[in-house]
Amino acid sequence: MYKSLRILYTALLILSIQCLGFSQKDNNRDLTLDDLIGLALENNPGIKEQSAKTEISSLQKNIMESSLYPQISSNTNTSLSNENSLNSKYYSINSGINIDQVIWQKGKNKEIIKQYDALYDAEVQYFEGSKQNLILKIRLLYSDLQRYSELNKLSVENIKLAELFMESAKEKNKVGINKYSDILKAESDLAEAQYNSSNYTWLIKNIETQLSLYAGI
Repeated sequence: MYKSLRILYTALLILSIQCLGFSQKDNNRDLTLDDLIGLALENNPGIKEQSAKTEISSLQKNIMESSLYPQISSNTNTSLSNENSLNSKYYSINSGINIDQVIWQKGKNKEIIKQYDALYDAEVQYFEGSKQNLILKIRLLYSDLQRYSELNKLSVENIKLAELFMESAKEKNKVGINKYSDILKAESDLAEAQYNSSNYTWLIKNIETQLSLYAGI
């Protein structure tokens, strides 16, 4: 019963691995840690959103700071008229320049600017924290990817050895050297080795999917 469940679970793992594989790019495994970090900082939706918020906060701060400086505006009006003339038309042009300067508001604008400065600093710190948090997640996932990849290589070698032991057990049983229980033990060892390999492969695919999502690829 236990052996049947193990075989069924291994088959399900293989099926899920194949499904995950359709969503992966073939060259994902060729990307280095630095490549993944660079792509994530460039393409990650969360980083893009926070970058936009930081830029907006910077613009708002600059707008408020500009309120302390003179505001210059100009206007020009042109008109065509024949009023007070003898069958003749003439042009009239009016122009002017206005300069507005805040003299005193009991420090109101300066306090508002301080608030926008604080908001901008908070956005910058949150943006930097978001990037560092993303980099940490990618480093941890990449480390797990390398570890499971090495373990999977070992599990593949274990499958080959288990297959050899099983064939040897069958041959020995034919000539009466060992018992049939030795064959069952070899089959159990092979099933366990296949299960471990399938499990590691699924973990690798799962990590690759997470890295793809973080890196936006």
